[in-house]
Formats: sequence, C-alpha cells, structure tokens
Amino acid sequence: MVQYKMLEPEERARRRIETEFFAYDEVDEQEWTVRIDDQFRDELGRMQRFDQDLDPKGPYRLHSGAFFFKFVRRRAATNSAGILLSLGHLDQLMAAGELTGPRGGLRLSYKGLAGHYLRTEPFVELVRSGYVGTRGATTAHLQALIDASLDGGKAVVAGIQSALGEVRR
Repeated sequence: MVQYKMLEPEERARRRIETEFFAYDEVDEQEWTVRIDDQFRDELGRMQRFDQDLDPKGPYRLHSGAFFFKFVRRRAATNSAGILLSLGHLDQLMAAGELTGPRGGLRLSYKGLAGHYLRTEPFVELVRSGYVGTRGATTAHLQALIDASLDGGKAVVAGIQSALGEVRR
C-alpha cells in the first residue's frame, strides 16, 4: 500500500564568493519538503496500527511491511522518479530527526538520504517477485482496513496478484 505525498521545493540559499581574482555565486542543493500536518499524522498513525506481520513464519520477505510512501516532486513529469521509503524506514528517520526541516516539516533530499531509498522500477520488481509485501494473515487483516476505508467513503486502490489456473473453454 503506497501513500503518495507531494514534495514542494524550498528556496535555495545563495552566497556570493569573492576572491582576489574572481567572484562567483554558490547555490545550495535543492531541498524538497512535505508538510507534516494533522492529516499526515492521522495517516501515519493508522498505518502504524496496522503494520504488523501476523504470519512471521510465512514465506520469506526482505520486508514484510505493507506500507510505503512515495514522495513525488510537485509539477514534475508523470514518469519522473520519486523517492520510496517503507513506513519503518520513515519512522526511523523521523525519530532520529535526520529529516526535520527548519520549520518542523519533513525535508527530503537525495543527498540527505545518501542513496537509502527505492526508486519505482526496483520497488515494483521487488513486489512482483514476492520479496516485498505482506504474508497471508496480514493480507486478510489489511482487507478489513480496505473495507473500512471504502465504507467510510474513501477511495482505495489495491493491487492483488494471484496465479491463473488452467483456462477453461
């Protein structure tokens, strides 16, 4: 289950560097932020309550968590890359204060994450191969969450893969 969040660009700091021989402007790397508001906290809380591996002896997974965040730059091309983080990874980074911006928001940069994130294509391949995703009992548990969301008038998009049996004619 992937929760999309829009990243907003921060204004870059600029400094004028002058030497005896020349002068130039230095511009900071682009930082992107996502607003941590009540809705974000509510969504995060719901995910944390449901993020349990109810079948730890089930099939092997690199990561059995169901919840991921995809952070996408606002006004970027549809097929542009985003940053994918698991709920556990995001919780860890937030608890350590590593991604806290100057006004308390979540501040993401490719440099700040130091390569510790997933891109879309590798993530899809990990899900497709079964290395990322829930196990049987957890999947049933999440079905209750999806049903409750739909009953509450919320939209839900779910991807379910099952093996196709023999085609009957």
